[in-house]
Amino acid sequence: MIVAHQKFLKEVFDDFLLGVMLDHNTLSLKNFYFFIIYNLLFFIRSKRLLRPALLLKQNLIEKKTKLIILEKPVASNLKDSYFIKEKSENYNVPILVNHPRRYSNDYIKLKEIIQNQYIGNIHSVNVSLWSGLEIWKKECEINGNCSLIHDGTHIVDILHYLFNIDLSKPIIDKIIYNSENSEEIDSIYLHYKFDTSPYIIYVELSGNKKFFGVDMDIRGNIGRIIIGNGYFKIYKREKSKLYLNFYSLRKKFDYSKMKLRYFSNMVNNAINFIENKEKLLSTLDDGIKDLEGLYIIYNKFK
Repeated sequence: MIVAHQKFLKEVFDDFLLGVMLDHNTLSLKNFYFFIIYNLLFFIRSKRLLRPALLLKQNLIEKKTKLIILEKPVASNLKDSYFIKEKSENYNVPILVNHPRRYSNDYIKLKEIIQNQYIGNIHSVNVSLWSGLEIWKKECEINGNCSLIHDGTHIVDILHYLFNIDLSKPIIDKIIYNSENSEEIDSIYLHYKFDTSPYIIYVELSGNKKFFGVDMDIRGNIGRIIIGNGYFKIYKREKSKLYLNFYSLRKKFDYSKMKLRYFSNMVNNAINFIENKEKLLSTLDDGIKDLEGLYIIYNKFK
């Protein structure tokens, strides 16, 4: 079975991911193919597969694979992430961490708009995560099965990607628990302010919801951008047709139907990297930086 897995990978990806060692009694062949074909990742959710997942990453590194693609977050805890980094550096094996919004055409376009100051100087950013998981529970540090670590990566990574800012000093505004005596956290509200930047970033991390969403509202002195799952709209000030010397916002662009291509863009980046045509757009260091930002939040309430 293991030999068949290795042969399958080599035939399909031609040395793209090699050295897969997997206990076929632990993970079904059907699920294995799903992980590889759909995501090109080794993203294992089950608690009992946590350590085998880390060992799988270690094995791939030690076989000096040309490139390893990992799902975000890079690990469930910082200790494991530093272990992966040490192995990666010792064996000189590059790692791409799949942060999908870095590869998504809408967020690539958003970064360009921000850099060109189309909405002027940014004054505030509101970003929210709504998830079906609890934001935090006791076993999360062991298995990563909570929204802060598993889904919160989307939030900290896109803030790092868009604004290149330091998220090491979050200010917690409010924590909502599932019940009065519960240690399980339903929601966290926090913000960041910066000595070198005039704007404030407000963050909502909300769990136990009936839908998943990552949403941003970016406001500048001459415009506004809203973006989330399924929508991307840009507004800019115009002279009012009703009032003299008065300005209001008008929608200028609606990219809501844009083809995102985050998966194909990620694969192309990986292939181009292997062929020495471009750098990785989402690295192991990016993944560790994100995880550090999340555990800084965790250390504020533990």
